[in-house]
Amino acid sequence: MRLLEIEYGGAEHVGCTERDISNFEKEQRDEQKGFDAETLIEFFESEKEKNSDFFFSYETDSEGRFFRCFWADHVSRGAYSVFGDVVVFDTTYSTNKYGMIVAPFVGVNHHHQTIVFGCGFLSDEKTESFVWLFNNFIESMPNGSPNVIITDQDPAITKAIAYVFPRTVHRFCLWPYTEHPKIKSNWPMERQMVKVYTRKKWLEFQRQMYESHGYYVQQNVVGDGCIYDIISFQSSSISKPRVLSHNQQMDYISCSCMKFEFEGIPCRHMLAFFRINQVFKLPEKYILKRWTRDAKVGGEHLLGQKNVGDNPEKCLMSRHSNLSYKVAMVIDNASLTDEGTDFLDEQLDYFC
Repeated sequence: MRLLEIEYGGAEHVGCTERDISNFEKEQRDEQKGFDAETLIEFFESEKEKNSDFFFSYETDSEGRFFRCFWADHVSRGAYSVFGDVVVFDTTYSTNKYGMIVAPFVGVNHHHQTIVFGCGFLSDEKTESFVWLFNNFIESMPNGSPNVIITDQDPAITKAIAYVFPRTVHRFCLWPYTEHPKIKSNWPMERQMVKVYTRKKWLEFQRQMYESHGYYVQQNVVGDGCIYDIISFQSSSISKPRVLSHNQQMDYISCSCMKFEFEGIPCRHMLAFFRINQVFKLPEKYILKRWTRDAKVGGEHLLGQKNVGDNPEKCLMSRHSNLSYKVAMVIDNASLTDEGTDFLDEQLDYFC
């Protein structure tokens, strides 16, 4: 009302009162009652007309009432083609007016910022509804199923994920982040990666670099390869060292802590090996584009077409997802009994 008074030179020139405007807004809302679903569908259709890459789907119940829907625009679908390896699915919110469950699919970009891949409205939290939603999500996304999906511990969601995403690793927890900026050493690798990684990922990498100074390396020759024990200066005599394997033929190292395979950055044990062997720049094979400033470069996709070409990062994530799924099944089965838990624990000691 204040803006109208300014525009027309005073309240006496507006031609209505603040109460008149409030009553008009109420009348408009009343006219929309019962047509909200139609309005939403019309909006979806208009967005589809503007951009053919806009995806939406909806269903009504046996009485013709709006039951559930899902939509994703071209920006969200494009983001999924680059950052869709891990998806968080959250149904802890519901709309106030209609009591429908808001079901967003979100992820994290290379700046560790939350991005939305798609969203749905559901009238209930039955397994059938989640199966419908997940199937539409897969249909809309250019790269198919994610490698990992994170949810709360809802039984209906768990069943739907097992049915729709049988090869996707399902987890219930979220990851923490730390942040302490500024260059802390003269090691060229630190200055190299501050220009390559996004800020959040560089801070994680920097912490690993700092902690790598607390380790020394002992070499053991095994066949054609080399095995290194990475030992903390503060470890006791009974502490088990981390084991680093060096495939000399491929010139590739891997650590028993599996941080690189799980989180996409070299661990402090690998960095200790690089430091002692005077590797001043991080080799390209250990830099996952997904966490770099250039993550989106060359990531444009053609909707409806599969990306082709050999992608080492994608192969790595695919192998990791496959193994993680099988190991998770073994753990689930073994943990059912004390005997199974003890047996698996003994077997894992050989690899850890």
